[in-house]
Amino acid sequence: MESGIEELVTLIERRAVNLFESHQLYCSESVLLTLNRAFCGDLSDELAIRLTSAMTEGFGGSGCVCGALSGGVLALGLFLGRHHAGGRDRNKALVAAKELHDHFKETFGPPCCRVQNMKAGNEKKAHFRNCARLTGAVAGKTAELILKGRRELLDHVDRQYLEIEDSVVKSTLKRVVGLIR
Repeated sequence: MESGIEELVTLIERRAVNLFESHQLYCSESVLLTLNRAFCGDLSDELAIRLTSAMTEGFGGSGCVCGALSGGVLALGLFLGRHHAGGRDRNKALVAAKELHDHFKETFGPPCCRVQNMKAGNEKKAHFRNCARLTGAVAGKTAELILKGRRELLDHVDRQYLEIEDSVVKSTLKRVVGLIR
């Protein structure tokens, strides 16, 4: 991987993990929002979060498909998917989604949230750390796949957004201020 792309992927991984670790967003939300903002996608922040909010904790807490992986697949559709019904330009998204799934499976094992978190046992902190790790890894790999299909997006990266690092305290204050408004 080229050094410029590698640096960008690292920024994307860090931002997705930061959104998760600072308790602002869940895994799927962190992945889609980060990639949408990084590559100046068409979704508002609100819509990106709404689209992914039911995917957290393996589809609404059911423990099925990893939420981070689900968010990554949505991001692939957003940037590589077809643009209209009947369009024949869906192959990029399909190939990339399979590659993301296969990479996840080879790297982390089954893409099942429940199985992934068995590794943590009943320890909440270990579970949280594992989800944060998966969130960053999926965001990074998804970014690589998006850039593989749409290299021109390198010219439209919002680095300022990617360099934001929120603390838990700062994100809590944001939520409180939001409630007051």
